[in-house]
Amino acid sequence: MGSRRFILLVFITGICNAARGDIVWASRELDFRPALGDEKVVGRFVFKNTGAQAVKITSVETCCGCVATSLQKKTYQPGEKGEIELTFAIGQRTGLQQKTVIVRTEGSGNRETQLVMRVFLPEPVKVTPTFLSWRIGEKATSKTITLKITPDSQIRVLA
Repeated sequence: MGSRRFILLVFITGICNAARGDIVWASRELDFRPALGDEKVVGRFVFKNTGAQAVKITSVETCCGCVATSLQKKTYQPGEKGEIELTFAIGQRTGLQQKTVIVRTEGSGNRETQLVMRVFLPEPVKVTPTFLSWRIGEKATSKTITLKITPDSQIRVLA
């Protein structure tokens, strides 16, 4: 008797899940390596509603003001594809920049999905060490810093 109830419960759960909408993402993480001088990076997170009901995107929240989002529309019917476009403004940033976006939906079990955009920004000049100091009472000796210039940069050293 117990196994029949279990089978019935699994069957009913399967029917309920099949009757809702479900967003499936092509990828939830994107990596970019822009060139020196690029001002922005544009990433597209592609998805498809693989469920049997419409899914509504209720919000797309960015982690900071340097990321803008664009969505073609809010409601996607079964079998319909869409994309969320992220535009990251590089500004004066260098090194690894990891930006996250939270997408909230209705009709797919009211889910939250985190999308990640990683941008590896080249440094035109690498200074090592980044800070020099002399302690009070320390002998005034010379100290050295090293400058490493990225080959693609427009920086030239004149002797």
